[in-house]
Amino acid sequence: MSGFIAIPVPIRPMLVLLLALGLGCEALFPPGHEGAALWTIRGRIYLGSEQIDTSSLRAAAVWIETLDLQGYGSVANVAQDARIDPSQAGRFAIGFPRLPPQEVLHPAEILDPALAGRDLRVAIGGLLFYDDRNHNHRLDLLPPGTVEPIDFILGPLESYSLYEFEGDLSDISVVKPGLNIYHWTGPGRGQWLPPDVELFVTLYPLPSLQYQMCQETPPMHDGGAESLEVPPDEVPTDWVFECAPDGRSLTYTYQRMEQPGGVCTDITLISVTAHSALAPGQAPPANWPCAG
Repeated sequence: MSGFIAIPVPIRPMLVLLLALGLGCEALFPPGHEGAALWTIRGRIYLGSEQIDTSSLRAAAVWIETLDLQGYGSVANVAQDARIDPSQAGRFAIGFPRLPPQEVLHPAEILDPALAGRDLRVAIGGLLFYDDRNHNHRLDLLPPGTVEPIDFILGPLESYSLYEFEGDLSDISVVKPGLNIYHWTGPGRGQWLPPDVELFVTLYPLPSLQYQMCQETPPMHDGGAESLEVPPDEVPTDWVFECAPDGRSLTYTYQRMEQPGGVCTDITLISVTAHSALAPGQAPPANWPCAG
């Protein structure tokens, strides 16, 4: 059974950013002050906009407390937060000094029905970076129906999920006991990473990220499909593409969300098929992912 758990349950499915909020008991430390942590996640932050105020930038590692088989989570509380020190050149370290609490551990069948009955449990969560706009040193969660946020989620734009396994992994090779990181590279696609890998996270002040501070996942509705032409120099670098045989055009898909009612109100999801093509004689830009 070494090949299963290849694609974890999608947290808040169909969204480009598949991170979720939840209950946790982690401690977050500045670099060099991790203490006696069981695991420490380290990484570097890149600011995608000059509008980000680094003086109030904070990070949080969080777990999902309630989870159903469709992957929807709700929020009970937030783990301890830590300030990101601009003098550290954007580096961060998040230490986990203890195991997740019992209330955030779920039967492993949430990942794969074949695991039903196995003595294996998993805690699922993620990382969030935010602007602490009211300077109270914690992420302020919002009740359903809230229109305006208090703090402001900044990312990461990259999709990393946290999985902490406890129990019988004797015939499973793709994950290890303890903390594992899953990097989503496209809808239903990604790769497992060890907890000691250095993460690279990009922050950007996008309104579409703000639902992640809601106490409950807002209701989601199908908004249909649309097509989009993308200039070659604006094609994302971290995604899954279908390249034409000659390498001069590509397509990729993602979900776009609309939330006109406010941060914790209903979300409409639109399935987007994006296409990009090089003009005749045009040299591929540096980020072009297809080879001829």
